[in-house]
Amino acid sequence: MRRGLLVGVLVVLMLVGTGCVPPPPTVVACEVEAFFTAPGRNRVIEARIVEALNLAHGSLLVAMYSFTDDQLGDAVVAAWTRGVKVWVILDTGQVNAIGGEYAKLVTAGIPVAVESVSGLMHNKFAVFDSTRVVTGSYNWSNAADTVNFENTVFIDCPEIAAAYSAEFWRISDSLGTGWQATVVTTSTSAQPAPVSCTYIGNKASKIFHTATCGSVKQMSDANKVCLASIADAVAQGYRPCGTCKPCGADGVCP
Repeated sequence: MRRGLLVGVLVVLMLVGTGCVPPPPTVVACEVEAFFTAPGRNRVIEARIVEALNLAHGSLLVAMYSFTDDQLGDAVVAAWTRGVKVWVILDTGQVNAIGGEYAKLVTAGIPVAVESVSGLMHNKFAVFDSTRVVTGSYNWSNAADTVNFENTVFIDCPEIAAAYSAEFWRISDSLGTGWQATVVTTSTSAQPAPVSCTYIGNKASKIFHTATCGSVKQMSDANKVCLASIADAVAQGYRPCGTCKPCGADGVCP
């Protein structure tokens, strides 16, 4: 079972000025989706992050305290292999962590920096395509989705993504990586098809489709959800499309 919450929110960004009178706040509309996991639940958060990684098409910034989840590591490598620009910052303990993804990422050629200054690199966030932030208590580890009580929020908001990106590049600079801060954007028309998605769900309508359904082409990237199976779609509360009929002519899903 999963617990998820999707809400549209207005985020007030307070911009710090140099004068005595603070500037007026900037109000932006953002979409936030919250997920929770606990012992005994299935790997809901892991599956949603894999979906996000599979849909990434421009850039990916990862700042993670613990990274030992093979599925997430494989999805990051797959994104890199298909041309997504990836940078990763990990805590120093990840170099020799049991079951860690550090060696896999480095072997693939992904730029990986290890924090080795005083204090833990305790961040747990990723920025996708300069528009989406995934953050919360959830490490990208095996224990996070099977043993612990954890939370993760998906924030679709370029303004919030810019703030997290700025912090990522600040940490990068402090570690002397020599990486250049980069904003990678890709037009919707140039976006590749989702990777390993048998079915595509629409977060707004809660309807799922076959990957080749014409309705998928009309969906915005922000609303697309990669679904591995009909069971996965049903478990996440989606109903079948009446046009492509992913559950068959009778519309009844097994």
